[in-house]
Formats: sequence, structure tokens, C-alpha cells
Amino acid sequence: MKAIRILASVFLLMSIVAARGGTLTIFDTSVGPMFLELYDKDKPETVANFIRYIRSGRFNNIFIQRWEPQFVIQGGGYYTEALTNSTSTNYSFRTVQTFGNITNEYSVGDPYSNTYGTIAMARQQGQTNSASSQWFLNLTNNAFLDSVDGGFTVFGKVFLGTNTLNKFYPPPAPNGIYRGSTPQNPIYGTNQYGEIIYLDALPVLSTKPDFKDLVYVNAKVVECSVQLSGPGRRVISWNSVGGVTNQVQVSTNLGGGWTVFRDVPGDGTILSVTDSSPAVGSQLYRVQLLFN
Repeated sequence: MKAIRILASVFLLMSIVAARGGTLTIFDTSVGPMFLELYDKDKPETVANFIRYIRSGRFNNIFIQRWEPQFVIQGGGYYTEALTNSTSTNYSFRTVQTFGNITNEYSVGDPYSNTYGTIAMARQQGQTNSASSQWFLNLTNNAFLDSVDGGFTVFGKVFLGTNTLNKFYPPPAPNGIYRGSTPQNPIYGTNQYGEIIYLDALPVLSTKPDFKDLVYVNAKVVECSVQLSGPGRRVISWNSVGGVTNQVQVSTNLGGGWTVFRDVPGDGTILSVTDSSPAVGSQLYRVQLLFN
């Protein structure tokens, strides 16, 4: 089986020690999952900004807001909210509240091209340092974006789940993804600022779509923690990945020497294991995903 490390940090009892390797993010979408490795080392501010939105909950109920087949899909700008009164429940578009703009990091660290499967920050036209919450996934080789206004910053890549990404390229009506409406029958909603958002630029899952037919994205960061629970007891917890073996490993050497502590079937929930063996020096833990 192919082992892919999912952890950007290892844990030394009570303190965190940074390790080499990218943070893993999972996009659970309405049409299947995608696993992305983020480029923490080369694009630190961009990755930290992206993770901040996930952890804050501001990416809850977001959806793919833009679909240009053979170019990109884009998200991070809008989410939906249920509006319930005494008689019925309606849904409305909402704009993701941003944390402000970040500095463009295209030329920071190793530059990564806007090739197929990469994720990059979206921004306003002609404004290099205007990225905030919105991102896009490249559906093909869009290397021309590398030279536009200082370059669009690529900060990660889909390493598993490209079969999901491929459903958007080329226009894949047989896969059950359609344009949101037609010019003759536009479908739209209004966000909290009174801006009209048309569904004709979005992918939807029905020829007669409503809010449930949007392509939603549930983004989460895969990470773990270690806590002491009584004398000599270390509880390792992590948000697991379903459908694969989540292997907990232990080491007393920061430079390597990992051994298997336990194999755990992942189910997508937060899982925990306890290590009660005598600690030998500094115990470090990490989790790997074992894909077939």
C-alpha cells in the first residue's frame, strides 16, 4: 500500500515540533472527495490564511461559485444559510466574511505553476495583493496565469481524487453536472449585501436546480494532537480519513526512526488511541494514510 503522511506537525508530549511536509486538506464535495497537499514551506502566509478560514468555520456550507469548463472551478466567496420562520424554511446566499487581503506569494519560496490539479488564490483583476478568501482549482494547464500581475499564487495540489476534479472537464453532463440555468430562464439569489448571484455560472446537480443542487465543499484540515491523561498515558487524537487505514506511528528521534504503534480503520470522525507504554525520552507521534 502507498503511504502518504497526512501530518504537517509531530508532537513532543506537551509541545509541538514543526516537521517537513505539507498540510493535508480534504475537500468533501457533493460529487466526491479530493485530497490536497498544501505547500506550507514555500507559501506560508497563503497556507496559514487558507487554514484560518477552515478552522474559523467561515468555509462551512460554501459551494463552487464559478465553473468555466476547461479552465477553473472557484469557491470561497459564498455560502448558503437556512432562513427558518414559523411556517417554512428558505435558503439564501451569503458572502464569506474575509480576514482581509494577503500579500501575493507567487515568487516566495519555490514558484509553482498553475497546472492541472493545483489550487491557487483568486484575486481582483489588476490588484496583485488583493487575495482574501477565494481560491480556484485549475482544470487544465493554465501556466499563462503565472505571469499575470505578478502571478496567481499556487499553494497546493490535488494528489488524490482527480477523478472528482475530472468531472468538471470537459463539460460533463453525463456525470450529472449541469449549468445552473439558461439565459432564457435565469435562476438567482440575493446575498446579505443585496448583490444578485446568478446560478448560470455555477455547476449544479439538476436540470431544475434549487439550493440543495449546488456543489458544496466541506473543507477540513487533517491534524492531530497529543494529551497527557494520567501518569504515563498519552492520548493521540486526530480527525481521521474514512475508507483507508490510518496508521499511528511513534518515534523517540526527531530525525526519523518511526515504528508502527497501531493501525486504525478511518471512518471520517475524530479517533483516539492511548499509549500507556513507558516513555523513552521524548515520544513523538504522527499519523499516515495507507492507500492501496
